[in-house]
Amino acid sequence: MPEVGLTFLSFANKYGGEVVGLAIAFRASAEWRINTRDHLEGKYTSSTPVGGGLGTTGAVNVAMITAIDKGRSSSLQIAEKAFEYENLLGNTGGKQDQYFAALGGFNHLIFNAEGVSKLRFAIDEEIKFWLHR
Repeated sequence: MPEVGLTFLSFANKYGGEVVGLAIAFRASAEWRINTRDHLEGKYTSSTPVGGGLGTTGAVNVAMITAIDKGRSSSLQIAEKAFEYENLLGNTGGKQDQYFAALGGFNHLIFNAEGVSKLRFAIDEEIKFWLHR
């Protein structure tokens, strides 16, 4: 099996990193079921195009993992599972898209060898107003 994601993981594990950002109000959804032949069938949709630079792939994979997980995992665990899934598919980018999609809103995240930490992040109401507008 090829070693995927090593460039990002090696850098983040060695140096760590912080990201402050926000999730935008676009949606991704997923549904999964077992069909009449006992095969897993999945369907997902997004209001933004994949490859558009808006974190769509991360959001779609968070929706997919959430549908499969059925509420057993926390948002942070869902984000990590979505990132691991993308690594298996060869996406060697960072983790921030999956985490922002799973957590929503404004976040301050720290990435390092021990994992991902979410710090309290308050934003002024006037800034929220202008960003929404």
